[in-house]
Amino acid sequence: TGPLMVENVAGTDATVDNFTVTLPPSMLTLNPIHDSFVRSAKPTDNYGANGDLRVRQPRSDNVYSFLKFRVLGVGSGVKSAVLRLTVNDGSVDGGKLFRVSNNYAGTTTPWEESGLLFNNAPPVTGEPLANMGSVDDGETIEIDMTEIITGDGE
Repeated sequence: TGPLMVENVAGTDATVDNFTVTLPPSMLTLNPIHDSFVRSAKPTDNYGANGDLRVRQPRSDNVYSFLKFRVLGVGSGVKSAVLRLTVNDGSVDGGKLFRVSNNYAGTTTPWEESGLLFNNAPPVTGEPLANMGSVDDGETIEIDMTEIITGDGE
C-alpha cells in the first residue's frame, strides 16, 4: 500500500492517493468425502465402493446418487462455487440435482458411503437445484452451487 510511482524519460510522478495491492481470491478444489448411489430394486444393497455414480427415474428401479463435501477454509466469503460432473453414459435425461439432508433418513446420524442404502437414504424432496437435460458421453456438466455453499460445513 502506498503511492504509485511512475518513471519514464519524461520524468517521475506519483499518485496523490495510496494504491492498494490486493491478492486475487483463492480457489479451492473439493473432492467428495462420501459418494454413493442407491437403488429401489435392491433397497438393502450398498454401492459405496462402486467407482461410478448413477441416476435413473422414474422406472421400476429408481437410482439416486449422493455426494457429500466438507467445505473448509472459506468462512463466509464464497464468491463462486461450481459442481463439475463428467458423463460416462449419455442420455436424453441426465437427471436432476437436489439438496438433501446430511443425515440418514429419520435420524440425526450423518450418512456415510459405506452405510447408505435405499432404505435409509435421505429423502429427495422439494424443487431441484438444477436439471441436467440431455447429456453426451464425455461431457462435463458445470452446475452453479454458489447460493447453497455459504460457508464452511458439510
